Amino acid sequence: MAFLTIAEAARLFAQKKLSPVELARDCLARIAALDPTLHAFIRVTEDRAMADARAAETRIMQGEPKGPLDGIPIAHKDIYGTAGIATTGHSRLLEDFVPDRDSTVAAKWREAGTVMLGKLATHEFAMGGPSFDLPWPPARNPWNPDHFTAGSSSGTGAAVAAGMILGGTGSDTGGSIRGPAALCGTSGIKPTYGLCSRAGVLPLAYTLDHTGPLAWTAEDCALLLQAMAGHDPSDPASADRAVPDFTADLSRGAKGLRVGVVRHFFEADNPASPATGAGIDAALDWFRREGAEVREVTLSPLADYHAVCFLIIIAEAYALHRPWLKTRFGDYGELLRDRLALAPLITGPDYVQTLRRRRVLCQEMKAAMAGLDILVSAAQPGEAPRIDAVPKWAMLDRPNLTSPFNVTGYPAISVCTGFGDGGLPVSRCSSSPNRLRNRPCSAPPTPTRPRPSGATDGPRYHRRRRPDGAQLAPDARAPPRKACQIPRTMPRSYGTRRRVTGPTRRGHRSGVAALLIGRIKGSGMAWKRMVLEIGMGTDIRGGDPTKAAVRALRDALWHNSLGIADVLGLPVDSMQVEVTIGVPRPEAVDEEAVLAVLPHGSGTVRVTEGGLEIPNDAGTDVTLLAHAAAVVRLDVP
Repeated sequence: MAFLTIAEAARLFAQKKLSPVELARDCLARIAALDPTLHAFIRVTEDRAMADARAAETRIMQGEPKGPLDGIPIAHKDIYGTAGIATTGHSRLLEDFVPDRDSTVAAKWREAGTVMLGKLATHEFAMGGPSFDLPWPPARNPWNPDHFTAGSSSGTGAAVAAGMILGGTGSDTGGSIRGPAALCGTSGIKPTYGLCSRAGVLPLAYTLDHTGPLAWTAEDCALLLQAMAGHDPSDPASADRAVPDFTADLSRGAKGLRVGVVRHFFEADNPASPATGAGIDAALDWFRREGAEVREVTLSPLADYHAVCFLIIIAEAYALHRPWLKTRFGDYGELLRDRLALAPLITGPDYVQTLRRRRVLCQEMKAAMAGLDILVSAAQPGEAPRIDAVPKWAMLDRPNLTSPFNVTGYPAISVCTGFGDGGLPVSRCSSSPNRLRNRPCSAPPTPTRPRPSGATDGPRYHRRRRPDGAQLAPDARAPPRKACQIPRTMPRSYGTRRRVTGPTRRGHRSGVAALLIGRIKGSGMAWKRMVLEIGMGTDIRGGDPTKAAVRALRDALWHNSLGIADVLGLPVDSMQVEVTIGVPRPEAVDEEAVLAVLPHGSGTVRVTEGGLEIPNDAGTDVTLLAHAAAVVRLDVP
């Protein structure tokens, strides 16, 4: 069966030329063929899908369809609660969690007649990815399985692009709908804050979380959003206002529109690829040809928006996960637990100053948009990188192009504008909060795709281009590589005067680092102190307590201080560390060997009795489980 959009499938259903059962079977067949390579699904609900499809077929045959979504195959990001179906957050911590009721959005889509095919991969708790140490692998890009999908709505982006579903749910706290839409070549809308309920959805950061849809076209996103939007008393942030018709203006055209472009975001602050720039220029040319006025807009540096967004995310995510971090630290994936380990550096004054800066940025964008109908920028700087080349601290390396619309709560849509030199999609991002308030999907049509010669193809040519299913066959793909850019234990080089260079080097601090140590740091705060309990297991033949203590200490230092100091570009010799290690048989520990691990001997170590000593079944080998708690003082220049 050919690829269909939601709008096309709905028309075929109405004409009795296609059955929801036929479409559901076709999608399930594509999942069986492609998902062993793409890993877009955590769980396929075939029985539920066929029951939903048969019910939709009956309604349509009786002339009583529920609406344009009746019979449409969809799936939910696995942070959306689904009654009787596991909702894991792609995390070991919730591997067996089965909600007893649907999230509000899942319930609305079910009432609209959608056919649910399953639950989709995400980054762990919508933040930690791509991770290779979780019960399920990360989703891969259908245009090239060796490449990244972006996140955290990674499974939704991959499943829509590959034609396994016609639409799906995502969430967007810092760009997690628009990022996968951009890299997978789909459309994705982050609605206005408060437009769609978050009740029953696993949270990440309460003041930034948005729920929204991904689909192949802006029209499909509008149809999905229509069934998502509306006031929900269960969500304290839900806006109590009437829901308009999101499809009403889709064919209105651009004549008379006032379009602003924030060039410094994607030309200076986070330089985009030539293909991305060309796609945006093609869109602006289309606006001009249609009679729109286009002018440039200057806002605060992108780093300011990104820094505010990221600091709020890690502070609010840490507040949510702190109890589990203290008791089940080792059950988190490496990426999420290390990223959350930054949060204890953020103080109460830091968070308050961040919120104050957020208010200033919101006022700035509101003033800039006063004379505009649409604001245009980039959604991603270029094509998808290789999945094994995504740095752990990527969010601190370059400011995120999607952050401004999370900070302000304005609606934003990502649409594909063509393909780069590597054959992977590139995209643009548009926001229209004034003219189309509460109508964020009423985006202008996608412009033509420029050819290398400068000529143009027919309208929406690249929307007819889909990933090649042949290259996704499991036997045509090389074994996946494990991404491990930063060691899980502290390298021995930290015990010397040579610093290990991380992905964000000193002298190249991101906006997040700058705000951490400068702009929003409370006055007079010359240092920060944090405490983090870390339980780490060691597999030591013979059960050597010294080796167990050294391993626990290295892990504690790495997670609590040295990795963070490296990311922020701080000198390691500015630290003072107080460490307590719990290990079986502390009297057998060589304290000099443990002290040698400290950088420059800058601190104290106290070894106490603790941890576990576990003999194997034969009683010959022993596994020692040690733990270490580190109190770290970082002098911030």
